[in-house]
Amino acid sequence: MAALWVFRELGVAYQLLEVGLGGRLDAVNIIDADVAVVTAIGLDHQEWLGSDVETIAIEKCGIARSGRPCIVADEAAPATVMQTLNDVDARAIAAGVDYQFSDTYFVWRDGQSFSWDIPGGVIPLNAGAAVAALLSTGFSVSEQGFARATSLLRLRGRREHTQLGGVSVVMDVAHNPDAALQLHQFLKALPQVEKTVAVFAVMSDKDCRDMISALETNVDFWCLPGGIGGERGQDPEKLSDYLGENSRVFETFDESLECALDRLNGVGRLLVFGSFFTVAAGIDALRLRASGTEGAINV
Repeated sequence: MAALWVFRELGVAYQLLEVGLGGRLDAVNIIDADVAVVTAIGLDHQEWLGSDVETIAIEKCGIARSGRPCIVADEAAPATVMQTLNDVDARAIAAGVDYQFSDTYFVWRDGQSFSWDIPGGVIPLNAGAAVAALLSTGFSVSEQGFARATSLLRLRGRREHTQLGGVSVVMDVAHNPDAALQLHQFLKALPQVEKTVAVFAVMSDKDCRDMISALETNVDFWCLPGGIGGERGQDPEKLSDYLGENSRVFETFDESLECALDRLNGVGRLLVFGSFFTVAAGIDALRLRASGTEGAINV
């Protein structure tokens, strides 16, 4: 409410609001948006949203409004998405039907198209949904303006790929199984390295077993810090039970990072992922190290 008050006082013309907790139940949903976007639908926050993607989809579509566009970004969205949007009389605009996208292009339903070169931290599905949201509200976007906008895209902590000396560093706030699978694909596309060591911590309400399964083939050793996220944080001992001898538990993030870098010994890949708390700690710690490390860039 405070943020919305500030926006009104300052006369903000365009507001982009993230709706957390799936959709309908989030406080941000008090706003009747000009356009809504429903992105990829997966299992998350099940204790609030439901135990299956069909039910979760209904909750996510709770942000749609009658007579206004709602972008459906997931081509594999369950049938309950369109059913719910029809029930509320929203104008559904669906990926694969009203617009097409790939890693290299976007095509709108009227034939307007753009080529793009999206940074590694930006998922094409989300980029396509963003452009569809703009066009659905009548905005005019030139190819030149679009190319400039995509070239400036930077999302901290979203598949962020940097270097620390001779170590390739990837940081990602993947904190559910779907995001972990996306991270798996991203890592596969990177140049291969001899060894990858992960620093991983996540909240206790997340499906950590499936997250680990998605990335087991990418990671050689796991460093598991405690103290991440306070009482909500997953017990690293429980994570270690899943991982076995290829893991080690630490009391703090700094201790786990120190072990990971020692194991890499100046080469290979460091993966920091899980909750936002985990990646935030990684960004801060690596920035300090980068300031005194020859060859460190963009950390």
